[in-house]
Amino acid sequence: MLTNKKNLSEAIVRALGRDWYSGTGEKRDYSVTELLNPPKIIHLMKRHKDELEEDVSEKIFMLMGSAMHAILERANEHNVEFTILNRVRQFFEMVHNQEAGDSVAEIEASFINWMVNSADPKTQLGALLKMLPEDRYLIEKRFKYTTRSGKIISGGIDLYDKEERVLHDYKFSSVWTWIYRNRPGSRKEDWATQLNMYRLFMENMGYPVDKLCINLLFRDHSKSKAKIEAGYPDPVETLELPLLGLDVVEEMIENKVAEIEKYNTVLDDGIPFCNSNERWQQHDTWAVRKVTNKTASKVEFSYADAKRWLDAEVSKLAERDIAKGMEPAQAMKRASDIFIIEKRPGQSTRCIDYCPVAKFCDFYRTLPK
Repeated sequence: MLTNKKNLSEAIVRALGRDWYSGTGEKRDYSVTELLNPPKIIHLMKRHKDELEEDVSEKIFMLMGSAMHAILERANEHNVEFTILNRVRQFFEMVHNQEAGDSVAEIEASFINWMVNSADPKTQLGALLKMLPEDRYLIEKRFKYTTRSGKIISGGIDLYDKEERVLHDYKFSSVWTWIYRNRPGSRKEDWATQLNMYRLFMENMGYPVDKLCINLLFRDHSKSKAKIEAGYPDPVETLELPLLGLDVVEEMIENKVAEIEKYNTVLDDGIPFCNSNERWQQHDTWAVRKVTNKTASKVEFSYADAKRWLDAEVSKLAERDIAKGMEPAQAMKRASDIFIIEKRPGQSTRCIDYCPVAKFCDFYRTLPK
């Protein structure tokens, strides 16, 4: 169920509430994107789908991603295809202006005449379809794959270049996904799995794939940071992903489906917790802060590094007081009393902020609120 707690305008709510997913209504057991989720999330999503609640304001980034895909799709349409679709849009305008007739029969006849019997022979539907060549790109095309157990898996590609034999995927993302792309548990692992599954489906349908590319468009890119920070990404970055053996990908799918299916009759709380990577578990950190401040002066991933920084800072402050005539022991104690080291447990980010079924999960109920 969608809510509108922020009182967004009706036009925006309609856009955010619409299902832009191209695979809606197709016959399948799982989609590729579903298989990227842990079994617990998959089962809780299916079992509680009628109880899920989401505010439309939380779907804004999803809408922006859908808009990006729509623009990329339109931009790469063949000229003839674009002309056909433009003719249809022009007819819609005639309907809005009540120039296509009043009855259903009149509107249907007007549409056929408009598309088939254009005054300009070059824009008649038959002529346009004859001109439609073998296109270079496959755009937003869906594929299906059947497992050995008969389960149907579906997936939709963003763009496939037939000439270069490259499969492209587009992600509207944060710059942090690029900065942390090589860390264990990064999104890159899921992307490689996703695109290799698509590649398997395509190869089975006669479309050879020699290269996999994720194109990241950053919604939070900063020009000023790009000028001064080493390693900061450009507004768009392309990440090439490794090609896995097709037999490896097949086995990956079989194992994943089998893992999901074995919990079909297990109660919600009996399904194993998502692992730390699946929970997007942050590392524990050690924060050095002044006793009088809430904000940390330094944050490190180990106590030893935090203590090393603290000792250097204490020595620096103590030297200033010693230079002013204070006894060394007193100066060191005075500087040491300024700071404190505290452990900050890493949070399960996905559970806290991004899991749609968190309220049905027994692990989430154990987290401090």
